[in-house]
Amino acid sequence: MTERFPVQANSPLFQDLDNVHVVFHGINKSGSLAMADVLREGLIAAGRAQDAVSHYHMPGVLPLDEYKALIESRSGRFLAVAHYLYGFLPPAPRRIWVTQFRHPLPRIVSTYIWQKKKHIKRHKSADGFPRLSDYVRDSHGVRHSQVIQLGIGYGRFKSSAEKRKLPPKVLFELSVEAIEREFSAIGIAENFEESIFCFAALLGIPSVVPWVTDRRNIERRPVDELSQNQRDLIRDVYQWDFELYDWALGKFAEQMSRIDFGPALEAYKAACADQYKDRLLGTSADDGVNRWMKTGQD
Repeated sequence: MTERFPVQANSPLFQDLDNVHVVFHGINKSGSLAMADVLREGLIAAGRAQDAVSHYHMPGVLPLDEYKALIESRSGRFLAVAHYLYGFLPPAPRRIWVTQFRHPLPRIVSTYIWQKKKHIKRHKSADGFPRLSDYVRDSHGVRHSQVIQLGIGYGRFKSSAEKRKLPPKVLFELSVEAIEREFSAIGIAENFEESIFCFAALLGIPSVVPWVTDRRNIERRPVDELSQNQRDLIRDVYQWDFELYDWALGKFAEQMSRIDFGPALEAYKAACADQYKDRLLGTSADDGVNRWMKTGQD
């Protein structure tokens, strides 16, 4: 029988939440499926299967318009999680937003592999798909970035030509403003266990099981096997994703400083220690290979 770990949180962050629904905007390749898996399991184990309204776990491909209608027809304390929600789903009473960020270096490599696999599935070959370096350069630090997720979002302006001309620095600033204005909590993929406990507490989930890595991109090379030139290129082109991630690390640390999870969190971290493939410790310029723990989150 799988061991369960109690989620007992002491913080004002988790007060007066009996009738809220938690909307988790899943940023692509940032661990949102693995997070949704463990939160959904916790709700089901607590006898609240109806409160796990996860787009990821619905049969077939439910159109987002139908998923939006499903969310808006519900009341009470429940989880809604999908990609492309921020901006698409309008504000509403008793609706709180959360999201999760991931270190840009492994995330960009993961998006590259993800897009390459889609290309191969569509064309039956990798012919015509760019090398990693060309893929990164062609992005201009915007395509598949984290700053575009919240800086533009998925509302009525998502396809605006003017919006898409915004430079990454402006998208970074808009993302910070959006988080400060609308998000009740954020998660960090490299602090996955703490993030799980935080989101579980928001949902009133009493206990969780150890999380299991998403293996869909398991063939991705660890980032310490990239060349120094490749790492430097990703850092340079996606500078504002790195800036956003560093800012989010500070925001997350401040958030966690106001929460006491007791000894269960450390026990949970120990139980999950072998699940993360590239748990990078920071984004500063001297982040050499020796700073990385190969411990896969894709």
